[in-house]
Amino acid sequence: MVLIQEKETQVLCTETGHIAELIKRFGHPPAVILLDPSCSLFSIPSVKGFIGYRLEFKHAVVISEPVCAKEDRAELTFAFHEYCRQKNWNVIYILASKEFAHWAIQNVSSVLIQSGDELVVDPEVDPTKGRKGEKLRWKINHARQNHISVGEYSGNDAHMENALEDAVKIWKKLRRGPQIFLGTVELFANRQGSRWFYAKQGGAIVGVLLLKQIEIRQGWVISFLMALPDAPAGTSELLVLHVIEKLRDAGCHFLSLGAGSGKQLGEVRGLNPVITLIARRLFKVVNWFFPLQCRRRYFKKFMPVSQPTYLLFSNPIIGVSALRALMRVLNISV
Repeated sequence: MVLIQEKETQVLCTETGHIAELIKRFGHPPAVILLDPSCSLFSIPSVKGFIGYRLEFKHAVVISEPVCAKEDRAELTFAFHEYCRQKNWNVIYILASKEFAHWAIQNVSSVLIQSGDELVVDPEVDPTKGRKGEKLRWKINHARQNHISVGEYSGNDAHMENALEDAVKIWKKLRRGPQIFLGTVELFANRQGSRWFYAKQGGAIVGVLLLKQIEIRQGWVISFLMALPDAPAGTSELLVLHVIEKLRDAGCHFLSLGAGSGKQLGEVRGLNPVITLIARRLFKVVNWFFPLQCRRRYFKKFMPVSQPTYLLFSNPIIGVSALRALMRVLNISV
């Protein structure tokens, strides 16, 4: 991970603990991805915060939005766009919030596309209750009948950490089919604001969940969730429900389940009608080829509320290089 200081135009190593603290304090849920070592970080001396991005095909692809106090957002964003202009880079934002996207389209971006949603639940609401909770109750009961137990790892146990990491390695190795993902899985690389949960069957780890704290929402985001392919049905659901119950006991009212693709493109600004129509049809094709709706269908049983997320482009013409940059950042593979 590198930090670009605009006024000094030099690359400096950063302390990941400091970056993790800034994300915990100022970041929106997608910003937890910025701890990935593939990301570069831009900052200016006058602002406490940074913008995280990946440079691909002369496009600075910003993940989420500026990680700073709201009152510093404009200064940091304008400085970043000027830096990219001097480098002859275009700027793309992915997973931007509605508030930032509508500000950006008035100030620094030429195209706005509502492409997905952040899925959020209030842990005070029990998703297992009533008729809507019937499917989730079945899943949970099936996992418990198969002797799945869940717990939270509290740290300082090298043997347990190795077991959790080994389970993730097995899951990665067995993962199949078309893939879209933003970052690598590093359970213990950045511990600040992290909580770890696991599912066990007998003595074996069969599921892992990583939680990251987001102070700006006074809550948490699920950064990683997996169950091994041979784990009983309902294992991952039991993990999520356990986390919801833990946060409910702590009085928390915000848990982000992560971002999901929309069924179709929503609000679009900055594209002519013909290009907009082509973009909408292309999005449907991509949605069909990649199982983008699987995540939304999976989390639907927890009764989340959808909050829109946006793509933003500084260049009014979205060319092949921009699409290639997005594909590289999203690690798209077939």
